[in-house]
Amino acid sequence: MQAQRTAADRAYYAAFLYSRDQLCRKGYITPYYNAEDHRHVTEGLRKHVGNIANDEKRMREHRNSVTYEAGDVGYPSLQWMLDTAEKIIDLVSKLKHADKRK
Repeated sequence: MQAQRTAADRAYYAAFLYSRDQLCRKGYITPYYNAEDHRHVTEGLRKHVGNIANDEKRMREHRNSVTYEAGDVGYPSLQWMLDTAEKIIDLVSKLKHADKRK
């Protein structure tokens, strides 16, 4: 059980940290390297990648649940967390650099 909880936590943070750093490098967000970055990443994903931001936000909520509550990993499943993290990382890696001329 603890291994699943840890894996769910790491899946979220893998997607979050990669997204934060790539969105910054590509000129879409300016990170503050604090708790506000979670909101900035979700907003950046929503604006530049689309509906995957809803899944990223859901991953964060689920990550908080499995980290701070004693229940099962349950729904969404660990496999959903892993698959979604992979999808987010893939989509963010394909983003082009922001056009600064706008």
